[in-house]
Amino acid sequence: MATHPKRIFISYARKDGAAVAMRLYGNLPKNGFEVWLDQGDMTAGFAWPKQIEQALESADVMLAILTPGFYDSPTCNKDLALALGLGKLLIPILAIRGSKTPFQLVDVHRIDFTQGDRLDELVAALEGRPAPAIEPPPRSYASVPPLPANYVERPHELAALREALLAPSGVHGIALTAFRQYAEGLGSETRAGAAHPIRSHALGLWSCSDAQWPRSVGVVG
Repeated sequence: MATHPKRIFISYARKDGAAVAMRLYGNLPKNGFEVWLDQGDMTAGFAWPKQIEQALESADVMLAILTPGFYDSPTCNKDLALALGLGKLLIPILAIRGSKTPFQLVDVHRIDFTQGDRLDELVAALEGRPAPAIEPPPRSYASVPPLPANYVERPHELAALREALLAPSGVHGIALTAFRQYAEGLGSETRAGAAHPIRSHALGLWSCSDAQWPRSVGVVG
């Protein structure tokens, strides 16, 4: 006797759920499941309502592809009612964000396919295993303003500044000065004092709180 549900029935609305349904129809058999889908398993010459009923009766699980079309479809709602009446395991698959959930599935955990197919989680649910842990995407911060059009790379000066900042204690004092360009040209020096405090970084990179990027950097020993 199988230790996990083997036969799967996919219920979906053709107008907006077919793409997800067809992907599952192609991928789940690779994981050892038998899948029934109307587009691939209907037999010509036989009444389709009877074929759907027979497929659901022989299935262990019904996957409900949640889309606006599924919620509004009389056929999908009949599939849902029949599966509930037969006591089948129901797994909702959210295919379109914001789709309404039929009241029969409100309290049933659903698998979110709106950000990509979470096939591993679905297979785990079908086999009765805990879902695999999903690592959150790494955080990224874009807080640095873009470089000005007239920015000039100064690798040698930057290397000298880094070396001075990371030098052992006891070296001469270091002062950073930044110049801002005003409408009439290079103007007054931006003070790196209380009004414009300088902040340190673990890697030795320093920045001034002034909104403008410095046009030049000086190291004073």
